[in-house]
Amino acid sequence: MASLSDQSGSIGSEQTRPSGAIPVESLPPQALEQLIASLQQEVEQLADALQQLNFANQRWTLCKQSIEAFAEETTRVDLPGAQSRATDAISSTASAKPETSVEVNQNQRLLVPLSRSLYVLGRVINPERCLIDIGTGYHVERKLADAAEFFDRRLKHVRGSMRQLTLKIDQNQQQMQTIREILVRKLAGAQQAAEHT
Repeated sequence: MASLSDQSGSIGSEQTRPSGAIPVESLPPQALEQLIASLQQEVEQLADALQQLNFANQRWTLCKQSIEAFAEETTRVDLPGAQSRATDAISSTASAKPETSVEVNQNQRLLVPLSRSLYVLGRVINPERCLIDIGTGYHVERKLADAAEFFDRRLKHVRGSMRQLTLKIDQNQQQMQTIREILVRKLAGAQQAAEHT
């Protein structure tokens, strides 16, 4: 037998029903319809929250991929012209030191996003560090590996929250289905009783 908890509105078996819970079968059809509407509203709110978390997941994933791509690009020795410049530096004089990939990448030019559609030309000052947005408009400088770890932690947290919301949505939908079945039985019983009188 299903029941309705006064505290949480959850439906459970009679064996697990908390004290003060009302059996759903004892509710009138109007109360069942209100309960279904309430659960539907909660499912919609949870779905909106899940969508927001999905956007955050996409954003953090893109940030992590950008950091990884930047790290890969700035640590490569085979950048266009880097090898020939290093070779030229070595062969020009015996005392000349070859340019390393860090030295070459320090002067590398790139487009810096000011907004989603506005970029300005910039250059890399320190290819081993980057500025990351930690939320609410705050930026901090981090090593590339630390930035990737930060985004990994954010992704783990967001994905955990998404799993919890998905479970809650599924639970509410199952509860709605159970209540709908009870409502259909009650309405069918009321209709049969009306036909017999």
